[in-house]
Amino acid sequence: MSTVIRPVGPLPPRVYWVRRLLLIAAVVVVVALVAAAVSKIAGAGDAPTAKPTVSAAATEPSGSGGKDGQPAGGTDEKPADQSAEEPVKDGAESGGSGDVPACAQEDVGITLSADGETFQGRNVKFALEVTNTSDRSCLIDVTDKTRELVIVSGPARIWGSADCVDPKPRMLLLAAGQSDTASLTWKRVRSEPGCPTKGVEAKAGTYRATASILGKTSDEVVLVLS
Repeated sequence: MSTVIRPVGPLPPRVYWVRRLLLIAAVVVVVALVAAAVSKIAGAGDAPTAKPTVSAAATEPSGSGGKDGQPAGGTDEKPADQSAEEPVKDGAESGGSGDVPACAQEDVGITLSADGETFQGRNVKFALEVTNTSDRSCLIDVTDKTRELVIVSGPARIWGSADCVDPKPRMLLLAAGQSDTASLTWKRVRSEPGCPTKGVEAKAGTYRATASILGKTSDEVVLVLS
């Protein structure tokens, strides 16, 4: 009889059959593993490749509104702390500010400060701050015509920020306790209302500056030019 059916050897036939079964099982496992690996590789090759996404950074345009006019010897700079104080035109930008009253004299306070006391050969920089001191919101025009800085020496009027400008109204909606600050530089020259002549340089000496709005005047700031 064939040795395939009846194993020949020194050991009992049962031992040889067990060995054959183990060998067959091992072959089946190897074949199954190879088939699974091939199937996985083929499936990965057929998967669609995701397209890269491109994200664009959102940007907001930034701009600065220019003044229609500029006083002789002075420059009006846009304040840096107006993020919460947006200009309001006819109540369109305030969500119904048409019902908000205009600020009265008793509703506002104004303060003036300079970047020094003695100025040797350099210009004078001022900060003019208007504050809504009332307990309600109100509208106020804060152009150079309404928020004015005046410099005098003795009884003589030397310079005014509203002398040589013709600005359009700039209405601000100020909430209770909110402030609006404007920066302004005096270039050490004289001016007159209406700017009839070119300003001449101010002489060395002591000067006094005040700011006003709606008839409310700030405390004096004393400065010395040298």
